[in-house]
Amino acid sequence: MPSTFAHSNHFSSDAIESVLRLQKAAARHFPKAAREMTETIRLMRSAEKFNLPDDGLLLDLKSYRPEFEPMLRLPYPLVTLEFPVKTPPERGSLPSSKRIILAWTQDADTTFKMPSAPARSIYFTQVWFDDEQGEWEPSPVVWGFDPGELDITDGNFAVTGFHHFPCHPEPYERFDEQSLNQDLQSAATPLFEFCLTINCENIESELVVPPEKLGAKRKKNGREPFYSYHVLRIPVAQSGETAIAGSSLADRNSPRAHWRRGHLRRLSTGKVVWVRHTIVGTAELGRVEKSYLLEK
Repeated sequence: MPSTFAHSNHFSSDAIESVLRLQKAAARHFPKAAREMTETIRLMRSAEKFNLPDDGLLLDLKSYRPEFEPMLRLPYPLVTLEFPVKTPPERGSLPSSKRIILAWTQDADTTFKMPSAPARSIYFTQVWFDDEQGEWEPSPVVWGFDPGELDITDGNFAVTGFHHFPCHPEPYERFDEQSLNQDLQSAATPLFEFCLTINCENIESELVVPPEKLGAKRKKNGREPFYSYHVLRIPVAQSGETAIAGSSLADRNSPRAHWRRGHLRRLSTGKVVWVRHTIVGTAELGRVEKSYLLEK
């Protein structure tokens, strides 16, 4: 059964409207940042958009091995990854229940790039929802990295493999080392898990388009339009496996099947596939259609 637009997070549309309001308010005190927000907004509008599960978590990165490095690539030159945040914030951090990661390649049409960077370089920044203010806030930092330079050990990244530069100058000047580290960690892990997952042999994505009437209504009201988005098609189980031991159609209290983080496996053919880590619930009762689709 295909997904429907009702399952979309719709984060990008609301975030763009919010950043436009912030840009207007910031123009007086942060003129450089306000100017650069124009580029952030343009990139968000142009990106191919993906809905991800809670916290953006797809894989157990401890399954990562150096030979998987070629899979660290984006499916499009410019993407956004949208997901709800369920993990409580770190001490001293503002509560944020929604997040968008904006990522692009060296070939993407943008000024947010490093000069003379390797052709395989990937860049990313994020826009996060401030629960206290009820508004979206763009990070002032762009991160860039060459996949061939990264050191990933036991699921952890060596920060030395990342480079950063300001995309919104005045707020960037106020970023201390702790803020930089928090910004990197909160965005890098979902981005890497997405790249590794989307490039597995047994993962596909489905494009979901907003209804025309809904788009016309928002345009009439002067609102940012809803955008098409992609959902991942996640394999539930190999042939002959059951989703959960002892499950039965007679037990109508069993939840529909949904996944918890998977891992990568290289087959004897050389192909790399996504393998379910744990399936919770009963596959026969159907799929949970959120920001991903489970295949029976």
